[in-house]
Amino acid sequence: AACAALGVVLGLARGRLSDRSRPQSVSGLGFSLRSLTRPLGMVFRSPRLLLLGVTSMVYSALQMNMMTYLVSYLNVTLEHSLVVAGLVFSCSQLAGIVGRIVWGLVADRMHTPIRLMGALGLTSGLCAFAMAAARPDWPVAALVPLCIVFGATAAGWNGIYFALVAQAAPAGEESTVTGGVQFLTFFGALSAPPLFALAVALSGSYALGFSLFGLVTLALGAVLVSWRRLA
Repeated sequence: AACAALGVVLGLARGRLSDRSRPQSVSGLGFSLRSLTRPLGMVFRSPRLLLLGVTSMVYSALQMNMMTYLVSYLNVTLEHSLVVAGLVFSCSQLAGIVGRIVWGLVADRMHTPIRLMGALGLTSGLCAFAMAAARPDWPVAALVPLCIVFGATAAGWNGIYFALVAQAAPAGEESTVTGGVQFLTFFGALSAPPLFALAVALSGSYALGFSLFGLVTLALGAVLVSWRRLA
């Protein structure tokens, strides 16, 4: 109901929100097959946008797995109560909210914010490995700071990412390009939990899932830190 109400409000305010000074692309506001595929085409034709899209796919995969499985992992494998697991999870999510603001402030003061995106990938990947190595005898006092850093990095990258996409998009095509990269973002978010569950089913342990997704995130973070074309 809230989404429907917001849709009505945005529809009524469309004239005030739209920038009519820019020419409408493709076929104006009409629908066509080309208008459906054009956003992805723009992303795949640009190495910079494609790397950013793949980054969002990998980062959102780790973020979604953390959100989906962290409580179960803390409860089932590390043998903490559901109350403790829920509190630790809450700390990670609050850290993600604060992280989006803090990393945005940091990125505004950097000449190469893409490297901050890479650093977040490196850190969240290492946190995933640390979670995989956790044992039931680890105290909560050790898990809380780990999960805070995990949440701040694995769930705090989104704002910087959208700013980088807007910078990389051709003038006047920011919304179109954002739609294209979001396809990759949500592909990662939707496909990751089933793949993580498969890793758990095959290995009988959450460690393999955290390790695999942590490794991919770590590798991509290293690419972003070192790739000069995006700096």
